[in-house]
Amino acid sequence: MRIELVQGHETLFDRESNARFIEQRIKNSDADLIVFPELFLTGYVIHERAFELAERKSSELIREIAESARENRKAAIFGAVEEDEETRGIYYNSAFVIDEEGVVDTYRKISLPNFGPFNERRFFCPGCERKTFLLNGAKVCVLICYDLFFPQLCSASDVLVYISASPYTSKGSFEKLFPARALENTSYLVYANLAGREDNTLFWGGSRVLDPYGDEIVRMSYFESGIAQADVDVEALSWIRTKRPVLRDTKEIKG
Repeated sequence: MRIELVQGHETLFDRESNARFIEQRIKNSDADLIVFPELFLTGYVIHERAFELAERKSSELIREIAESARENRKAAIFGAVEEDEETRGIYYNSAFVIDEEGVVDTYRKISLPNFGPFNERRFFCPGCERKTFLLNGAKVCVLICYDLFFPQLCSASDVLVYISASPYTSKGSFEKLFPARALENTSYLVYANLAGREDNTLFWGGSRVLDPYGDEIVRMSYFESGIAQADVDVEALSWIRTKRPVLRDTKEIKG
């Protein structure tokens, strides 16, 4: 499975431009799965404008991206503000997940940071469901940024995908956790982060792919926009998990 990471490239507040960029990568990339950062469709530093910039799974803009995915037989994951389909005025920080058939689903960020420079609970409702998706034959668990700090949110999967809008102040903590999550789940780990400056916030980039041993397959540059690819062998997980059966030996401890 070939995975493409897109780091940066977003235009703050401009959904149309960002959607066209997503479609361009879907059309031009030779990857099976293309991963964009958290809130890529709008940029992260949107504050009160989050509500007017929200999309639904059924919205025209999302349908256009989904049609591009279907036509090109590519899967894509990107961050956007999602308005609840059934209850107007309820908003989520979501990962939109589109498979190679053009089917749209979302994962809603469970862990909303509300400290330091973050104020997500002011705008978003927390999600309440772990999810995995079948994308081009691989079982993919999708999580968002601060979710990385909570190992119980991971679902057994071939690939763990974290989309992120992590500022420079969080860089050290994130980099310590990547190999741990890959090792304890014996999974490939994909991390796509924003890069560069939005308003007064500096995002550090550093997007990467790790193998199930916690070793880096590819790491992107810090602070600069870019695109990179990595090939992952999901079939090899059967052998790897036989040699290191962490998932088999994982136990739920009560009390």
